[in-house]
Amino acid sequence: MAAAAEIHGDKSVSCPEHVTSTPTTTLTVKQKYWSYFKSTGRGFTVTNASSDNNDNNNNNNDDNPLLFALSTKSFGKRRCLEDTTGKALFNLERNWLSRRKAWVLKDPEGNTVFTVRLRWSKFRIKMEVEWKGLNPPGGGESGGTRGGGVTVEGENVWHERVRMLDGGCLMAEMRCTNTVGGILSSYKVTPPVWEVQVREGVDLALVTVLAVCVSDIFSEGRVYMV
Repeated sequence: MAAAAEIHGDKSVSCPEHVTSTPTTTLTVKQKYWSYFKSTGRGFTVTNASSDNNDNNNNNNDDNPLLFALSTKSFGKRRCLEDTTGKALFNLERNWLSRRKAWVLKDPEGNTVFTVRLRWSKFRIKMEVEWKGLNPPGGGESGGTRGGGVTVEGENVWHERVRMLDGGCLMAEMRCTNTVGGILSSYKVTPPVWEVQVREGVDLALVTVLAVCVSDIFSEGRVYMV
């Protein structure tokens, strides 16, 4: 399994204390309620559900150690990824009018780290990460997508389960834990909570960003969600 540094060359997306996952790391990615008047715009909290401090491994346990938080700006179009001290690490921008650059991740200086291309395969989610300004291993030119790069693939048409892959190798699996599943999930009104099973040696910040992208698609397809 590729470690974070192997995924994208000589740079790491995550902050130093959260570079890679340890064995059997489980994250809980919890989307917040949306509010037009408060402009909260679907922020997120990311906690470590597999921490030693969590004896019952309850994914809905708010006492799980916080890893990242995402606050939302500009009515949901831009999110700020922060660490546990509130330090801004990255900005994630959502572009609803573009499939090729549906999401753009930038560092605090405004430099693009990568973009996420949104595709559809038999009505299932498919995303491709395109690194910018880097020289990824495995061939390919800087600024492009290397062959067999990081992708996200939906397991069903309801977007409740997805897999994250690096060159075809499994990085992480995520599922929505607070939905009934199937066609009834189309009427879901509460924000999703995701359980993300992360393989050893994977960049947790990268997984977090991709999980937010998946949650965006899940929420945008459900008109009743608040």
